[in-house]
Amino acid sequence: MKYKFVKKNTRRIVFVFDSIGFILWTIFHVFITWKMWRKKRIPEKPKKILLIRVDYIGDVLLTTHTLPAIREQFPEANITFLTSLKSREILEENPHIDTILTYDPPWFFKKGFARAFREYFKIVALIRKERFDVAADFRGDARNILLLMVFAKIPYRVSFAASGGRYLLTSIADYKESLHEAEYHTVIAKTLGAKVDNNALPEIFITDRDRIFINNLFDKYGIKKDDMLVVIHPGARQTVRQWPESRYAEVGRYLIEEYGAKIILTGSREELSLILRVNKFMNDKAIIGATEIHSFKQLTALFERCRLYIGVSSGPSHMAGTAHLPSVLIFGPESVSQWYPLGNKYYIVRKDFPCCPCNQKRCPLKENCIESVKVEDVTHGIRTLLNSTARKEKQIISQGI
Repeated sequence: MKYKFVKKNTRRIVFVFDSIGFILWTIFHVFITWKMWRKKRIPEKPKKILLIRVDYIGDVLLTTHTLPAIREQFPEANITFLTSLKSREILEENPHIDTILTYDPPWFFKKGFARAFREYFKIVALIRKERFDVAADFRGDARNILLLMVFAKIPYRVSFAASGGRYLLTSIADYKESLHEAEYHTVIAKTLGAKVDNNALPEIFITDRDRIFINNLFDKYGIKKDDMLVVIHPGARQTVRQWPESRYAEVGRYLIEEYGAKIILTGSREELSLILRVNKFMNDKAIIGATEIHSFKQLTALFERCRLYIGVSSGPSHMAGTAHLPSVLIFGPESVSQWYPLGNKYYIVRKDFPCCPCNQKRCPLKENCIESVKVEDVTHGIRTLLNSTARKEKQIISQGI
């Protein structure tokens, strides 16, 4: 069995649990073993389809390019997307799906046992009630497959088996290493039978209301149409991906001094203290977008009006891609080939360490890969992008050495 996990110990643990699961599954199906191995073709005209990606905003956004093709393949089906609560907005107004369900599974989001237990049985009961014919898990996570598809009694189940649970699936997507995350989602859609356009890009459907909101924000701060507006997004979901705040401030001061730029600092409410510290290092010369912008759609509407984005690899960096906003991205331990943005010009700065890429949440090194990126590396990327004038011209990728 080929597992996708990088660490050998993780692969061994998954193999053991997967083997135990297979034995138990076989015992429970001992009188209908033939059903376990019989290949099940996905119905040509399913009435209800459930698509699953219940984790983070960037991951969910990178599924959206497949939705037009899935809708075209199943024009009469009711298509429901199960996603996390925070990611719901990424899918709102999307014409290719009918319903959005939300669930934050405890294997991705920390919560108390009682709450996790209650929420799980509530979502499984809801899925069972809907009686979906087909379900597809874009992530290929054995927990999603077992707990949200098998236990929800969905007869046709599509996903990768690279994290275990091959025996739980009725259609297995072909897992290959080193694909972009969006390409993995394409493979799932094609396994469903959808013909995904190779040039299809992720998309967020923003409204005129969101663009009017940004117009009003610009009026409030006296931002003119020809101002050079730069977004700096200093936050990161994991500390191992966090670039030092003082360096963001240095980059902001460089942009103001060299280009006369106006800086907007964006982020979540939880990141406000970080953003205020960055602004303090910048002598309070930035606009605090974190207190002004209240949704991902408003953020994307802002990106449509900006000249440059600076931040780490994150959900907002992929949103900048959907807005075709040129971006300088600081990569840490994550894989460039799996997580570079789609839809825009970009310059990626990273330092190659022998242990990269990795999935560690904490780095034991005194100076890790992302902290090794210097201000000069980022300002070089800024100059490279700004010297290339067309907003939508061919993508650029460069890695800091």
